[in-house]
Amino acid sequence: MARRSSEISSLEWHPSDEFTLGAEDELLLVDENAELLGQAAAPVLDALRERATTGNVKGEVFADEVELETPVCADAEQVYDALKELRRTVTDEGVRMLAAGVHPTAAFGAAALTTSPRYDRLGHEFAGLLRTPTAAFQVHVGLPDPASALTVYRTLRNRLSVFRALAAGSPYWHGRDSGLACVRPAILRSYPRTTMPPALPSWEAYEEAIAVARWAHEVPDYSYVCWELRPQPRLGTIEVRVMDAQSSLDAPPGWPPSCRAWPATRSSLQTLTISRTRSSSPTTSERAATASTRRSSTPRAPADPYARWRRALSTMPASSWHPTAWTDRSTPCTPSSPTRRSTRASATCTPRRACRHCSRIS
Repeated sequence: MARRSSEISSLEWHPSDEFTLGAEDELLLVDENAELLGQAAAPVLDALRERATTGNVKGEVFADEVELETPVCADAEQVYDALKELRRTVTDEGVRMLAAGVHPTAAFGAAALTTSPRYDRLGHEFAGLLRTPTAAFQVHVGLPDPASALTVYRTLRNRLSVFRALAAGSPYWHGRDSGLACVRPAILRSYPRTTMPPALPSWEAYEEAIAVARWAHEVPDYSYVCWELRPQPRLGTIEVRVMDAQSSLDAPPGWPPSCRAWPATRSSLQTLTISRTRSSSPTTSERAATASTRRSSTPRAPADPYARWRRALSTMPASSWHPTAWTDRSTPCTPSSPTRRSTRASATCTPRRACRHCSRIS
């Protein structure tokens, strides 16, 4: 346990200004025929790093992918302006960009990898799973402390499938129609540790989850644990990672939805109404919502498996809350409609359960 305690203690939160924003815009570098540049992109990236005056330009694990990082921004409009300036830097250099979650025609296995200690490690671990480049639009929300971070984390976790649907932009892969609106998650879910974020009731639960992941996968720090939504203690942010790269910053659905949702997120945290009364969606419900939005790109929030019970409670008369109401079998249940199911019903409701026919708690 000494080793695990040491790992947990390294997750020190570095406070950010409350509700600042930042973005990482991943783009694929292509030639005049829209084919990936491969290792030929290396000198291009070097030139772009020197020219960038707003934010940073970085390479990725794929050699022909560039990541444009905005500076810390006060609001979504500043993020927008910084992204436009960064993209202009790339085009002014004469470099062609392709903004899509997955290159639509790249051959299976056509992935040129970057050489660095971190990426060499990932390349060795992921091996053939790194079969084609993927590109995302990732948003960081700055928060002052771990408690606020987890409040936002739990609120956003319930809405990831909506963000994914609004930003879906990868229907094709390997020259074929995938049948999905967003195929990038199908690739990412094959990578170790790139999964749906777990429900985290406390910061201690987060520390324990990271400690177990580091120990089990033998990775050096938390940045190798790439949930689709994750705290970033070193930056003091919550990072949303489910959106595909966006072809346009001006089109209504193209302007990244997590940035446009920033005012609502801020309001949710300040009032603390939703986040303190609503728990995270169950994992099965989240997976179902993800699968649905991945297919059709229609925004769908996770189903609430307790909705039936909430409706029943909301319609209960006050007298039903008296202790004797939970044990009284004398009042018969009268089905609301003569269905086949109701004709087989018992004459009375089962104690401590919601009646199947009248939604009354008996």
